[in-house]
Amino acid sequence: MKSIYHLFQLPHQLLVKEIEAIGQKHGEQDQSLDLDLEYCKGLAFYLSGDIHELSNIINKIKSSTNFNDNNIKETVLTLLELRLYIRSKDCKNLQNSISKIELVDHSQIAENYLGEFYFILARSYELLNFYKQAAKNYNLAAQFYQNQGLNKKYLKSLFNATVLREYLNDTIKLDEYQAILKIAIRERDRSIIGCTLRNLSFQLLFSGSYNSAFKIINRSLKALRFESAGLNYQLAELNLAHLYYLMGYYIELAKIIRKLESSKYPEIIAGVKLLKTHNFSENCDDYSISWLWRLQKKISSMPKVSELEDKLMGYLILSSRSKLEIVTYLWPQIKDNEIRNDRFKKVLARIKTKRPNIISYCAPFYKLNINEVNKSIVLREDLNFNSETNHGEELVGDELKIKNILISRSQSFYELLESLYGNQESIEKLINRLKNLIGRVRKKCPSRLHYREGKYYWI
Repeated sequence: MKSIYHLFQLPHQLLVKEIEAIGQKHGEQDQSLDLDLEYCKGLAFYLSGDIHELSNIINKIKSSTNFNDNNIKETVLTLLELRLYIRSKDCKNLQNSISKIELVDHSQIAENYLGEFYFILARSYELLNFYKQAAKNYNLAAQFYQNQGLNKKYLKSLFNATVLREYLNDTIKLDEYQAILKIAIRERDRSIIGCTLRNLSFQLLFSGSYNSAFKIINRSLKALRFESAGLNYQLAELNLAHLYYLMGYYIELAKIIRKLESSKYPEIIAGVKLLKTHNFSENCDDYSISWLWRLQKKISSMPKVSELEDKLMGYLILSSRSKLEIVTYLWPQIKDNEIRNDRFKKVLARIKTKRPNIISYCAPFYKLNINEVNKSIVLREDLNFNSETNHGEELVGDELKIKNILISRSQSFYELLESLYGNQESIEKLINRLKNLIGRVRKKCPSRLHYREGKYYWI
């Protein structure tokens, strides 16, 4: 039988099932608390975002006298309290707790909890924007998780350290992501597979490779579907919402936003607010790392890539490839190598014109260089994040009517015309009046009124 510590690395739904199975096996008649099991219960509430129940677990452990090992009790309480402050974004108490922990001899931490200790400490530092300390502790956590044989948490620690180093150095190390992805596939760790694909999709988004970013984020969601109520899945959905915005798919965008508005996670609520209003909070603690990047970096306004160029970028972001692999992937129906090689030369020349240095060759592989895309050309901001009010200038009269009509459902020009004015005479005058009216609304609320495939939408 596996030790109870393997529960530390399970996603929420599986963790809950395992806890229930253990409870049924041992029965509820035993009133003495098992600290390891109580910690796992607290971990489950943390993963679900249930702050109230997590607090109850902490109070239950504090008030119990059924423990012989005070060292484990103090360790478990410390970890659960840190998790509570992290989930509730209570930075003041989190800072106070860390200040105390820094003065404690870490050798006093229960041995089986050392991986958890450094992992949660790293997450705490991350929340407080101490990224160097966070990356250092994630690496320490990885060592202890590896010693315990907790390969999923080991991978998660490496992944988080990679993300933080990327954020600190403004350098995307694709080879590190690709190495983590290979290990995650070998270990069948769907959570890390999904998170890694989500971050790779995010990088493609900033490179203007929207189609490939769209395909990869959908693969991420598929890998994470077993934790659909968790933070990782919702962050992937938020990334998809950003893509829908950039691609002009406003109906799909509105559906995701409506779904995510009820999220328990502050990171998701902050991202939704940003996409809805383009008005971001000055409190950076509200945002996840990826959204902090979005606020600092720029969406690419470089020349659009063609379908083949986009497909090539999406293929190379997962791994370096040989010419044979590339031409077989891009033109599977063509068997003549001379024709395929000639086409590949042309595609490569075109993409290098649009994205200088994005693809390099180190025999026998071609490699994607995302850093070159984000640093070599001056970029502009497509999302227009600024400090505008939520609704822009105040709408009045028929302008407000347009907003109210389109909030309920999208309409074509003539449907909107009928909704506003009915079947009045002088249709030509009404058409001109509506055109002027739409122009005024667009000027006041450029980020809210959208037009796609013959219909107007209010986002």
